[in-house]
Amino acid sequence: MFIKTFVILNLSVWIHSVKVIYESQTSSCYSNGKPQQCLPSFTNIIEDVKVETTSTCGTNGPEQICRNWYDRSTTEARQYCSICDAKHRSYPPLHLTDRHIPNNQTCWFSGPLQEVSGQNEVNITVALKKSFEVYYVALQICGTLPDSIAIYKSLDFGVTWRPWQFFSQDCYRAFKMPTTNEQNSQITPTNIQEVLCVELKAPDRYNDFGQAETVLPFSTTVGRPSGPPWSQSLIEWMTMTNLKISLMRFPPVKSTPDRYKELFYHTETLPHGLPNSINYKSEPIVHFGLSDLAVGGRCKCNGHASRCLIDDNDEIRCDCHHNTEGQDCERCKSNYLDRPWHRATRQNANVCKYCDCNLHSYRCNFNHQLYVKNNFTNGGVCINCQHNTTGNNCEICQNGYYRNWTKPQEHRSACISCKCHTIGSIKPNECHKKTGQCYCKDGVTGQTCDRCKEGYKQTNSHCHV
Repeated sequence: MFIKTFVILNLSVWIHSVKVIYESQTSSCYSNGKPQQCLPSFTNIIEDVKVETTSTCGTNGPEQICRNWYDRSTTEARQYCSICDAKHRSYPPLHLTDRHIPNNQTCWFSGPLQEVSGQNEVNITVALKKSFEVYYVALQICGTLPDSIAIYKSLDFGVTWRPWQFFSQDCYRAFKMPTTNEQNSQITPTNIQEVLCVELKAPDRYNDFGQAETVLPFSTTVGRPSGPPWSQSLIEWMTMTNLKISLMRFPPVKSTPDRYKELFYHTETLPHGLPNSINYKSEPIVHFGLSDLAVGGRCKCNGHASRCLIDDNDEIRCDCHHNTEGQDCERCKSNYLDRPWHRATRQNANVCKYCDCNLHSYRCNFNHQLYVKNNFTNGGVCINCQHNTTGNNCEICQNGYYRNWTKPQEHRSACISCKCHTIGSIKPNECHKKTGQCYCKDGVTGQTCDRCKEGYKQTNSHCHV
């Protein structure tokens, strides 16, 4: 679906197309003409989105990838090996965000992490080009389990990063943090953005190719106060523009000579019987792998849009309603500032209120003191009033003009100039703004101060007895 808009620039007409994305078919911004909260569709927001990794297997030529895991159902260590070759059999980053098909899983594998190289970390990053509200991040392990996993988010398109969640087999060793979980963390509204480190457990089930049949989930709301309406702190906690995931292994323990422990570094208990097909090495080569990376969330529109649009420049923005504007519908339009902008909720759509400038201005500013003074009903102050008007609502005639009662307040000629006599008036360019009565000198009368009062006579310069 394409929407055509026309932009006139330098007397030329350019056709600029936008494509609708993340559209909800069930969330409307209006019901029977009444505004209500509306939300883009909930989906895997990174499906088919480009992923960047700091290493990928096969980049420097063919190499063997061996997936080692521990089968809890048979209490035996297992291994599946294949060749990774960028030209033929590859495991690229696009496999992380392609359409997930459980019976035909695709995997990404990192390059080798070796003891002698000192490389103990692989990073995965995703840029979304807009703010999204995230409910969960889910990872599906393919083969060897990392020792630790760190999830980071950015709110400024990758300029800075914030920790979001840690997983580790030893939280203190990895992050100098205690091991906890969402249920016993005692998160309150005052520490709602506290980062946790959760125990990293091996998946319960793998298939014959070393692909986990369960996911490793991180929820942004479970265990945190999330009753409606959401607090601003929770909204910020859920919001991101970019995602980074670090898969890590602990630095090797030099004093442990046991080759079995090196190979099965991630198992809780060392198996008794080991398959003859396993090629034991004193220096294990590890390739981290994931078969799926999913992020459940919505295009962030603050309850004022049911869909987002993407243009030819790959810029994403909300299709805003309720008199809002901005990439995230994060502000009121320029002439709808009669009360503060608020996020829409189920209880209140918080539509931005039009500033009544009586058609003499199309811009206004919000004044909080005026808003309080008016009992929180309106606080808009019109700016650049036209047609000889002034006042918060362009409802008063400027000095030198008075109200023309033959015209409505919104008319361009609602205020007309004072026509005071230059000799008979005290202030030739000023009159009463409602009646048009000029301010006359002693002995002078008339609306424009153009005649002498009864008992006075006119001389060359003024009226006198």
